Parts: sequence; C-alpha cells; structure tokens
Amino acid sequence: MLRMGWNCQSVYEFGQHTLIAQAEGMTDEEIYLVTRPIPEGNWTPAEAALLQVVDDLYSDDCVSDATWDEAVSHFSEAEMVHLIAASGCYRMVSGLLNSTGVERDEGVPGWPTAPTPP
Repeated sequence: MLRMGWNCQSVYEFGQHTLIAQAEGMTDEEIYLVTRPIPEGNWTPAEAALLQVVDDLYSDDCVSDATWDEAVSHFSEAEMVHLIAASGCYRMVSGLLNSTGVERDEGVPGWPTAPTPP
C-alpha cells in the first residue's frame, strides 16, 4: 500500500500506511526505500516481486508475464488475486484522496526523507 500511495503521489495514503508499517516493524529506511527504484532496496526476492506487481499495476493496470511468473514463485494464485485487488483498491482510494484534497490528520507523517549515513 505504501508503494501504490507513493506511485499515485497520495501523501495522505502514504502517511497513514507509514504509521501502520511502523507498527508492524518496518524501519524508516525500509519505508524510504519503498519510494526508490526496486534495486536500491535490500529486498528479498518475494518483496521485490511484490513491489514489481504494484509497479506493473500502476504503470498499465496489468501484471506483466515476467512479473507474474516471478511473483507466483513466492505467492499462491489466491494471494496474487488478493494483492492485485488490494493494490487496485488503494489506487482508487489514492485518486479519491488526491482529487478531493483530503489533508493528513495531525501527527500523520508525510513523505519520508533519505536516511542519514552513520
């Protein structure tokens, strides 16, 4: 959902899901890397496939054959259907939020910043 929010440039969507991601244990660096090209992250093959599915759907509303083949090596077909449906729903929600100008609630973060090197 972070990736689709980023792709759609829905700061409300991204911010809300940043809070959820943090609660689930995602680091600030991982959240930032969701906004970068896939090879920049240290993703597992399954995570990279998931991000590519979202990118394909955002790009032209269809998961490419190559992306599908990679993704089904990590996820069942039922999980793929769920991923595609959820991604599509969040694309629609992002469009609604952007179009209606919904502002972030107090305390909800905006876009992430690049982590500072140690």
